[in-house]
Amino acid sequence: MRMGSLRIGWIGLGAIGEPMAQRVLQGGFALQVWSRNPAGADALVAGGATRSDSPAALAQRVDVLAVCVTDAQAVEDVVFGLAGAALQPASGLIIVDHSTIDPLSTRSMAARWATRGGQ
Repeated sequence: MRMGSLRIGWIGLGAIGEPMAQRVLQGGFALQVWSRNPAGADALVAGGATRSDSPAALAQRVDVLAVCVTDAQAVEDVVFGLAGAALQPASGLIIVDHSTIDPLSTRSMAARWATRGGQ
């Protein structure tokens, strides 16, 4: 797969995540976004990103999913919650977590994600 053909998803569009997602969009990548605060995605959608209805819906349509949320519980919710990314992700979906959380939580969630075929 060529770099430019990667479909990128982004969850967490706050003070840190939104500028990072903006750079992905400016780089020419197809960007799908979801935010717990729907208005947080408005600027990116106006710039060409596609808004998703839920983390689960987003995870079905991307190759790489970036997460940049407030804490370990927020990561747990958007990945493994009722409408989380782990519900029915695209085959081989790679999750990159940019959240500032403790290493034990990260390792635990990574192990759970791997059991579902994710990377």
